[in-house]
Amino acid sequence: MIEAVLLTTGWLFWAIIAVIMIFDVLALTTEDDNMSGWAIFLTMAALVLSFGFTDAFVSVKLTWLAVGIVAYCLIGVVWSFKKWIDFILETKRLAPSRDRPLASQHKTRIITSMALWPFQFVWWVLTWPRNFFIWAYNRLSTVYDRITNHIWDKVS
Repeated sequence: MIEAVLLTTGWLFWAIIAVIMIFDVLALTTEDDNMSGWAIFLTMAALVLSFGFTDAFVSVKLTWLAVGIVAYCLIGVVWSFKKWIDFILETKRLAPSRDRPLASQHKTRIITSMALWPFQFVWWVLTWPRNFFIWAYNRLSTVYDRITNHIWDKVS
C-alpha cells in the first residue's frame, strides 16, 4: 500500500508533506497561543494535500471514515483534559500566588490540544524518558548530596 502511494504521488509530494509536518511540530512545541493557529492550518493543509492529490484513500468506506473522525474527536477531548490538568499543575507550581487560570482565557490552548492531539502525544512519548529522569533526579538529589558529604568528611 505504501509503495503504491509513493509511486502514484511521487517523492516531491511526500517531501512537501514532511516539511509541513516539521513546521507543524515546531509550531506545537512552542507554548505560544498564536503558534497553535499555524499548527492547525499546517495540519489541515497536509490533510487536504494527502486526501485531495492522492488516490491512497479511495478504498476507504465512509462508515469507517465517520468512525475514525468520531474516535479522533473523542480522543482529542480526553487528551485536552490531560493537557489542561498538566497546565494547571505547572502554573500552580511556577506561580502559586497567581489567579487561577480559567478555560475561557486559554481557549486556543484547549482547542489546539483537542485538534492536534496525535502530534502532542508523540512529543509527550518522545520526551517522557527525559522527564522521568528529571523527576528521579529531583527526588534523589539530596541522597547524592548526603553521599558526597559523608565521603568528603571521611576523606578530610
